[in-house]
Amino acid sequence: MCSILYNRGVYSEESLGRVKKYRLPLLLFQDEGVKAFIANLNTQLSRNLI
Repeated sequence: MCSILYNRGVYSEESLGRVKKYRLPLLLFQDEGVKAFIANLNTQLSRNLI
């Protein structure tokens, strides 16, 4: 999700954190508000897909 929003220009690289996991660089959200929004969105989508 983070890389999609970054590649589309919604978030700048400064607003995302970079981490290396499994020898690959990953982008992660730093803002707690965005994390909560994404978690809520995932919950709602999961309910609707079941």
